[in-house]
Amino acid sequence: MSEQNELEIVIFPHPFLRHQAIPFTPDQIKTTLVRETAAAMIRCMYQYHGVGLASEQVGCPQAVIVIDTGYAYSGKKAPRIMFNPKILEADPETIALGSPGEGCLSLPYGYHQPVKRYENVRVQWLDSRCREKERWFTGFEAIVVQHEIDHLDGRLFIDHLSKLKQSMFLAKVRKQHRLYWKGVKSAQSAIRNAERTPAFNMKRTQEYEKHLRSMKNNA
Repeated sequence: MSEQNELEIVIFPHPFLRHQAIPFTPDQIKTTLVRETAAAMIRCMYQYHGVGLASEQVGCPQAVIVIDTGYAYSGKKAPRIMFNPKILEADPETIALGSPGEGCLSLPYGYHQPVKRYENVRVQWLDSRCREKERWFTGFEAIVVQHEIDHLDGRLFIDHLSKLKQSMFLAKVRKQHRLYWKGVKSAQSAIRNAERTPAFNMKRTQEYEKHLRSMKNNA
Protein backbone atom coordinates (compact mmCIF):
# COMPACT_ATOMS: atom_id res chain seq x y z
CA MET A 1 0.00 0.00 0.00
CA SER A 2 1.47 3.31 -1.07
CA GLU A 3 1.77 6.46 1.02
CA GLN A 4 -0.86 8.06 -1.26
CA ASN A 5 -3.43 5.41 -0.35
CA GLU A 6 -3.52 5.59 3.45
CA LEU A 7 -6.41 4.26 5.48
CA GLU A 8 -9.36 6.20 6.85
CA ILE A 9 -11.11 5.51 10.14
CA VAL A 10 -14.67 4.16 9.88
CA ILE A 11 -16.92 6.35 12.05
CA PHE A 12 -19.97 5.31 14.09
CA PRO A 13 -22.75 4.61 13.16
CA HIS A 14 -21.25 3.04 10.03
CA PRO A 15 -22.62 -0.54 9.76
CA PHE A 16 -19.15 -1.99 9.13
CA LEU A 17 -18.39 -1.50 12.82
CA ARG A 18 -20.94 -4.26 13.50
CA HIS A 19 -19.30 -6.66 11.05
CA GLN A 20 -17.70 -9.83 12.44
CA ALA A 21 -14.18 -10.23 11.08
CA ILE A 22 -13.15 -13.25 9.01
CA PRO A 23 -9.97 -15.10 10.07
CA PHE A 24 -6.91 -14.89 7.83
CA THR A 25 -5.37 -18.01 6.37
CA PRO A 26 -1.57 -18.41 6.72
CA ASP A 27 -1.17 -17.99 2.96
CA GLN A 28 -3.00 -14.67 3.08
CA ILE A 29 -0.85 -13.35 5.93
CA LYS A 30 2.27 -14.01 3.85
CA THR A 31 1.10 -11.79 0.98
CA THR A 32 2.60 -8.36 0.41
CA LEU A 33 -0.83 -6.70 0.32
CA VAL A 34 -1.78 -7.95 3.79
CA ARG A 35 1.55 -6.97 5.30
CA GLU A 36 1.34 -3.51 3.74
CA THR A 37 -2.21 -3.14 5.06
CA ALA A 38 -1.03 -4.00 8.59
CA ALA A 39 1.79 -1.48 8.24
CA ALA A 40 -0.71 1.16 7.07
CA MET A 41 -2.87 0.38 10.12
CA ILE A 42 0.12 1.11 12.35
CA ARG A 43 0.70 4.46 10.63
CA CYS A 44 -3.00 5.25 10.95
CA MET A 45 -2.95 4.40 14.67
CA TYR A 46 -0.05 6.81 15.28
CA GLN A 47 -1.56 9.49 13.05
CA TYR A 48 -4.71 9.59 15.18
CA HIS A 49 -2.79 9.18 18.46
CA GLY A 50 -4.37 5.83 19.26
CA VAL A 51 -2.94 2.96 21.29
CA GLY A 52 -4.71 0.29 19.25
CA LEU A 53 -6.59 -0.19 16.00
CA ALA A 54 -8.68 -3.05 14.60
CA SER A 55 -9.20 -3.96 10.95
CA GLU A 56 -12.97 -3.33 11.22
CA GLN A 57 -12.17 0.32 11.96
CA VAL A 58 -10.50 0.81 8.57
CA GLY A 59 -12.92 -1.21 6.44
CA CYS A 60 -10.89 -4.42 6.31
CA PRO A 61 -13.14 -7.48 6.74
CA GLN A 62 -10.46 -9.83 8.09
CA ALA A 63 -9.14 -10.19 11.62
CA VAL A 64 -6.04 -8.21 12.52
CA ILE A 65 -5.31 -5.69 15.27
CA VAL A 66 -2.31 -3.48 15.98
CA ILE A 67 -1.44 -2.12 19.41
CA ASP A 68 1.26 0.01 21.03
CA THR A 69 0.35 0.85 24.60
CA GLY A 70 3.75 2.26 25.54
CA TYR A 71 4.16 4.91 22.84
CA ALA A 72 1.87 7.45 24.53
CA TYR A 73 4.02 7.36 27.65
CA SER A 74 7.57 6.77 26.42
CA GLY A 75 7.46 8.18 22.90
CA LYS A 76 9.17 5.01 21.67
CA LYS A 77 7.36 3.05 19.01
CA ALA A 78 7.02 -0.70 19.58
CA PRO A 79 3.93 -1.78 17.62
CA ARG A 80 2.57 -5.31 17.78
CA ILE A 81 0.64 -6.88 14.87
CA MET A 82 -1.79 -9.64 15.82
CA PHE A 83 -3.59 -11.72 13.19
CA ASN A 84 -6.65 -13.75 14.28
CA PRO A 85 -6.29 -12.86 17.98
CA LYS A 86 -8.52 -14.65 20.46
CA ILE A 87 -8.83 -14.69 24.22
CA LEU A 88 -8.16 -18.17 25.61
CA GLU A 89 -8.50 -17.43 29.30
CA ALA A 90 -9.24 -14.59 31.68
CA ASP A 91 -8.85 -14.11 35.41
CA PRO A 92 -12.11 -13.14 37.14
CA GLU A 93 -10.70 -9.87 38.55
CA THR A 94 -11.83 -6.77 36.66
CA ILE A 95 -10.49 -3.24 36.28
CA ALA A 96 -11.53 -0.07 34.45
CA LEU A 97 -9.68 2.97 33.20
CA GLY A 98 -9.90 5.99 35.44
CA SER A 99 -11.49 9.25 34.37
CA PRO A 100 -12.47 9.92 31.65
CA GLY A 101 -12.51 6.19 30.83
CA GLU A 102 -12.31 4.40 27.50
CA GLY A 103 -12.69 6.16 24.19
CA CYS A 104 -12.53 4.99 20.59
CA LEU A 105 -11.13 6.38 17.33
CA SER A 106 -14.37 5.31 15.61
CA LEU A 107 -16.46 7.30 18.10
CA PRO A 108 -14.90 10.81 17.86
CA TYR A 109 -17.65 12.60 19.74
CA GLY A 110 -15.68 13.34 22.88
CA TYR A 111 -17.41 10.44 24.57
CA HIS A 112 -15.56 8.40 27.23
CA GLN A 113 -16.80 6.02 29.88
CA PRO A 114 -15.17 3.58 32.30
CA VAL A 115 -15.71 -0.02 31.17
CA LYS A 116 -15.12 -3.09 33.30
CA ARG A 117 -12.55 -5.37 31.68
CA TYR A 118 -10.65 -8.43 32.81
CA GLU A 119 -7.42 -7.43 34.48
CA ASN A 120 -5.49 -10.39 33.02
CA VAL A 121 -6.18 -12.21 29.75
CA ARG A 122 -4.33 -14.95 27.91
CA VAL A 123 -4.37 -14.28 24.17
CA GLN A 124 -3.34 -16.36 21.16
CA TRP A 125 -2.57 -14.95 17.71
CA LEU A 126 -0.42 -15.28 14.59
CA ASP A 127 2.41 -12.84 13.92
CA SER A 128 3.42 -11.48 10.49
CA ARG A 129 5.53 -14.60 9.89
CA CYS A 130 2.55 -16.85 10.65
CA ARG A 131 4.11 -18.02 13.90
CA GLU A 132 1.64 -18.86 16.65
CA LYS A 133 2.06 -16.60 19.67
CA GLU A 134 0.52 -16.75 23.13
CA ARG A 135 0.95 -14.63 26.24
CA TRP A 136 -0.78 -13.04 29.19
CA PHE A 137 -1.66 -9.35 28.97
CA THR A 138 -2.28 -7.40 32.12
CA GLY A 139 -3.53 -3.99 33.23
CA PHE A 140 -3.80 -1.27 30.60
CA GLU A 141 -2.43 -3.55 27.88
CA ALA A 142 -5.13 -6.12 28.69
CA ILE A 143 -7.81 -3.42 28.40
CA VAL A 144 -6.54 -2.35 24.98
CA VAL A 145 -6.35 -5.92 23.66
CA GLN A 146 -9.90 -6.65 24.82
CA HIS A 147 -11.16 -3.39 23.28
CA GLU A 148 -9.63 -4.22 19.89
CA ILE A 149 -10.73 -7.88 19.89
CA ASP A 150 -14.26 -6.61 20.62
CA HIS A 151 -14.07 -4.68 17.34
CA LEU A 152 -13.31 -7.91 15.46
CA ASP A 153 -16.53 -9.35 16.92
CA GLY A 154 -18.57 -6.30 15.89
CA ARG A 155 -18.77 -4.92 19.43
CA LEU A 156 -18.05 -1.39 20.68
CA PHE A 157 -17.15 -0.28 24.18
CA ILE A 158 -20.57 1.38 24.50
CA ASP A 159 -22.13 -2.10 24.33
CA HIS A 160 -20.73 -2.74 27.82
CA LEU A 161 -22.59 0.26 29.26
CA SER A 162 -26.02 0.48 30.80
CA LYS A 163 -29.04 1.19 28.57
CA LEU A 164 -29.24 4.69 30.05
CA LYS A 165 -25.63 5.53 29.17
CA GLN A 166 -26.07 4.07 25.67
CA SER A 167 -29.11 6.32 25.19
CA MET A 168 -27.11 9.34 26.35
CA PHE A 169 -24.37 8.52 23.86
CA LEU A 170 -26.83 8.14 20.97
CA ALA A 171 -28.42 11.48 21.89
CA LYS A 172 -24.96 13.08 21.73
CA VAL A 173 -24.37 11.57 18.28
CA ARG A 174 -27.70 12.84 16.97
CA LYS A 175 -26.91 16.32 18.31
CA GLN A 176 -23.50 16.32 16.59
CA HIS A 177 -25.10 15.26 13.31
CA ARG A 178 -27.68 18.06 13.56
CA LEU A 179 -24.95 20.63 14.20
CA TYR A 180 -22.93 19.30 11.27
CA TRP A 181 -25.79 19.58 8.77
CA LYS A 182 -26.78 22.97 10.16
CA GLY A 183 -23.22 24.11 9.45
CA VAL A 184 -23.35 22.68 5.93
CA LYS A 185 -26.62 24.48 5.14
CA SER A 186 -25.29 27.72 6.61
CA ALA A 187 -22.16 27.50 4.43
CA GLN A 188 -24.23 26.77 1.32
CA SER A 189 -26.46 29.76 2.03
CA ALA A 190 -23.45 32.02 2.58
CA ILE A 191 -21.98 30.94 -0.77
CA ARG A 192 -25.23 31.59 -2.62
CA ASN A 193 -25.69 35.03 -1.06
CA ALA A 194 -22.06 36.12 -1.13
CA GLU A 195 -21.36 39.54 -2.66
CA ARG A 196 -19.65 39.12 -6.00
CA THR A 197 -16.31 40.84 -6.43
CA PRO A 198 -15.71 43.36 -9.30
CA ALA A 199 -13.42 40.83 -11.00
CA PHE A 200 -16.14 38.18 -10.84
CA ASN A 201 -18.76 40.57 -12.24
CA MET A 202 -16.42 41.69 -15.04
CA LYS A 203 -15.81 38.10 -16.11
CA ARG A 204 -19.53 37.34 -16.18
CA THR A 205 -20.15 40.55 -18.23
CA GLN A 206 -17.48 39.56 -20.77
CA GLU A 207 -18.97 36.09 -21.09
CA TYR A 208 -22.45 37.58 -21.63
CA GLU A 209 -21.20 40.03 -24.27
CA LYS A 210 -19.40 37.19 -26.07
CA HIS A 211 -22.64 35.20 -26.07
CA LEU A 212 -24.57 38.16 -27.53
CA ARG A 213 -22.00 38.62 -30.35
CA SER A 214 -22.23 34.92 -31.13
CA MET A 215 -26.03 35.13 -31.41
CA LYS A 216 -25.80 38.24 -33.66
CA ASN A 217 -23.30 36.56 -36.01
CA ASN A 218 -25.48 33.46 -36.31
CA ALA A 219 -28.65 35.45 -37.00
